[in-house]
Amino acid sequence: MIVKNESENIERCLNSMLSWIDSYVICDTGSTDDTIQKIQNIFNSNKIPGTIHEFPFINWEQARNEALKKAKNSHVIQDYILFADADMELVVDDINFKSRLCEPAYSIQQRNQLWYYNTRLIQANLEAQYIGVTHEYLSISCLPKQLKELWFIDHASGFNRAGKFQRDIDLLLEDLKQNPNNSRSLFYLAQSYRDNNNLLKSRETYRKRIEIGGWNEEIWYSLYQIAKLNERLDEPEEKICNAYLAAYQFRPSRAEPLVELARFYREKQKYHLANIFAQQALKIKKPNDTLFLENSAYRYRAMDEAAIAAFWTGDKKQSFNLCQKLLLGDLLPEKDRQRVEKNASFCVDVIAEIKTKYPEDIIESLLLNSLSQAIRFNKSSTVTLTVTSCKRLDLFKRTINSFLNCCQDLYKINKFICIDDNSSPENRNEMQKLYPFFEFIFKDEKQKGHAQSMNLLFDLIDSNYWLHLEDDWEFIVSMPYIEKAISILESQENLAQVMFNRNYTELLNEQHIVGGILNKEPIRHIIHEYVPGGRNSINVNYFLQKYPKGSLTNCFWPHFSFRPFMMKTKVLQHIGKFIEQPGNFELEYGERFVEHGYFAAFFDAIVCRHIGRLSTEIGKIKNAYDLNGIKQF
Repeated sequence: MIVKNESENIERCLNSMLSWIDSYVICDTGSTDDTIQKIQNIFNSNKIPGTIHEFPFINWEQARNEALKKAKNSHVIQDYILFADADMELVVDDINFKSRLCEPAYSIQQRNQLWYYNTRLIQANLEAQYIGVTHEYLSISCLPKQLKELWFIDHASGFNRAGKFQRDIDLLLEDLKQNPNNSRSLFYLAQSYRDNNNLLKSRETYRKRIEIGGWNEEIWYSLYQIAKLNERLDEPEEKICNAYLAAYQFRPSRAEPLVELARFYREKQKYHLANIFAQQALKIKKPNDTLFLENSAYRYRAMDEAAIAAFWTGDKKQSFNLCQKLLLGDLLPEKDRQRVEKNASFCVDVIAEIKTKYPEDIIESLLLNSLSQAIRFNKSSTVTLTVTSCKRLDLFKRTINSFLNCCQDLYKINKFICIDDNSSPENRNEMQKLYPFFEFIFKDEKQKGHAQSMNLLFDLIDSNYWLHLEDDWEFIVSMPYIEKAISILESQENLAQVMFNRNYTELLNEQHIVGGILNKEPIRHIIHEYVPGGRNSINVNYFLQKYPKGSLTNCFWPHFSFRPFMMKTKVLQHIGKFIEQPGNFELEYGERFVEHGYFAAFFDAIVCRHIGRLSTEIGKIKNAYDLNGIKQF
């Protein structure tokens, strides 16, 4: 490693490698801060032997080769030499990688906005030499093998190094005086001009690089950068488009030019053109190219652009499906998730019309196969689905139809139970006719009440997991609900309930409701943050101070809710039955839930919407309690 004034970076870098190295050789080219002291402190405290050398910097070829020579001559170097820069951070995905090392050389991926492989691990006795006054490369006699068990986070931007770009320009111009047809020096001169904001010189130099020929990936990248420079130089639309298409034509395995064209025409509100390019980009799989791969183009940007273009060209179904693929696949940067969730919410009415259709084929399959499927499914993970209903047949049908259409692992449900509160005989007959796989329990006038229904269910659930729906939720998002919920529930002993909507939300456009702790293991979910004291308490106001002014939260509600959920049945048995006295029995149960040491989580998603009376509509619209002649609170 070569360092100079790396005090801000060096600890992060070295700490990431301590578990994987046996010794070190680091060369300092003139630090005036405490870089050397920090290096010594870290290695001494971890009892790792090594040496620090100091020498002046002339250019990168000279400095790298001098450092390489000192490493090879060092008495502490053993089998392999790992090359790192101070603004890197090593990530190891397979802790056993060292035991399998056998090749003379390995290339390791560096990840920033661009992803690419670079030779960074070689056998200590391998002949090697750095070539290039800047943007140097390691010349070896063999082809390095890609080492995929580890990679570097590259924190470098170049813009935090004062004078770096002009220094590189000077070094490259000097080299080109001696070697005017050095394609690599021309390429990186164009790059340095670009980064130094000398756009015309950059474009001219990229063109010179293309004329020389040689490595196709470097030629393609030059064509691609010319197109981007045309945009920055505000060239005519046709010239910009043709330049991107020239790059695509030269190397159609690269999607980046098409993604940029989709973005370009979206910004101009020419959505049909944007859609053409985005759809074509979606067909291109990430290639194995080694030079400056824009991973974001393949991971999410093509899909994101296609979703937006599909919406504006009238295909809301495709737009919604692409948004969900981005969200459920956890493909997006965190900063983009709320935007994509909001985009998906604009398509809800079209999707709801599809999801609420009566699923005749699914119901027939449930009737024919439920027994054999239940036997095939792991008996230790039995699931009972329950629904409470009351005088709202239309909402009940929308709830059941949409859940059946959206739940991709219905076969994991062993039993379906519906408890109905005082619906008419005609409605009850229709419920039985439409959903014959349900076990229906019809309460009479003396048994009416929500708490009474929940306690009847309490006595009927003998499975490991309880999946519960009220009769006024419309599901929009398709996924394996049961598999995901069980995976989250089993990740922590006291995690007892998983709700399907994040942060107790009721509508698909409530992405702005804040709170919760993100957890990505075993799958992405949110742990509820409960702040006791009530909606308007000092505690809640203090909690909201870490969010933008005007943010809304449900943190005042405890760890339990009747909003669509799945929970461990043993927890239900541990806490006991619901109270059947006047008052908010759901809130009271939530408080007992917390007192017993349990906590709740949410899918990091909003997958269904409340189609009954909303929390904001109390006193304005009748709900099931009003229809049943019962006081709710």
